[in-house]
Amino acid sequence: AGEGIPDEAIPGEAIPGEAIPGETIFGEPGKALVLIDDYGGSCATASQLACGPDPDVAIISGGNLAMLLGYVTWRETTEFKVLVRKLVEKGREAITIVGAR
Repeated sequence: AGEGIPDEAIPGEAIPGEAIPGETIFGEPGKALVLIDDYGGSCATASQLACGPDPDVAIISGGNLAMLLGYVTWRETTEFKVLVRKLVEKGREAITIVGAR
């Protein structure tokens, strides 16, 4: 198996240190956030297939460091739907032209 994942890990079972089904995330049970790099890539396709139409899962494409830092900062104090909106806004704000070009 991959680094840090035990060889005996079975698909669908919790990996040690990872969230388990029903565990409280974001202060709300059953919520999950998936950050991916590119909307049209294989990660987006795999995420959509794995998560299906579950309203308790947010898949955000275009993930960047600003979004990740926002997540770490706000995850425990912000309602899930608000957190998702804030992360998208933060990610957009972080994209800029550097210098006078």
